[in-house]
Amino acid sequence: MQEPGHAEDAPSDLPLSRPASVALIVASSTATALAVLTSPWGSIFFLDDLFTRAAIVAPIVAGLLIGALQTAAFGARLTLVTVAATTALASCTLLLAYPAVMHLLGVALGTALASSGRHLPAVRRGAALLLASITLGALAYGIPVLTAPEPPLVDLVEGSGHPTVVLEPGTRAPEILDPVTGVLVDVGGCLGLASRDGGTERRRLVFWPESTEVRTDPFVVSWEGRTYGLGDRLTIRAAVLERREGDHVHYADELPDGCEPFDILMT
Repeated sequence: MQEPGHAEDAPSDLPLSRPASVALIVASSTATALAVLTSPWGSIFFLDDLFTRAAIVAPIVAGLLIGALQTAAFGARLTLVTVAATTALASCTLLLAYPAVMHLLGVALGTALASSGRHLPAVRRGAALLLASITLGALAYGIPVLTAPEPPLVDLVEGSGHPTVVLEPGTRAPEILDPVTGVLVDVGGCLGLASRDGGTERRRLVFWPESTEVRTDPFVVSWEGRTYGLGDRLTIRAAVLERREGDHVHYADELPDGCEPFDILMT
């Protein structure tokens, strides 16, 4: 005799046939992981130069919501087995491995929340319909982003008679920022900062936020409500991308040749 807690997994109770149920679970989990990956909070973990806490929270929260719906529609057992198998297959790829694993953790939490009690057929059908809608929406969002041409990693404000200003238009900002005090200088043709480190001068290229304003006559940059020119002393909070560690390899091809050899201060 089947236990009440597992009655929801009975094939006769599923709102769709078992193959169709499995297909919708696979599709909804894969589409959700893809949508999270292509969102501003997406990450591919060890291949990401700036990993943020949001890259942990976003796929887990999305997985929790999707897992709760999957469990309400198809039961805990079928949901967990299918999502675990989907995650194992996705982990064979570099692109979806991290978001799929984090999604599985979220699904497990969602399943734990939604698995108590027996869901009425109307609830199951409604959850399945909502899952199908979310799947289509996630695919509509994720696929165009994934297939779109790569935007430039940096914007260059160039001009004659002054160093090039490098703006970082990315949506992810570094979380580990340290104060760096120095003087604005020309670093290989780009605007950078000369600072003292243990008695030794270090010249590093600065990646300025996209909101930075650049004026050419006279040459100044306006940042955080203040204006600076060459030779001015200032303190910025920045993450250091070191050339010797390969941290700035993603940006190397987009920087002017003279600026590429220098370490980067990312504000």
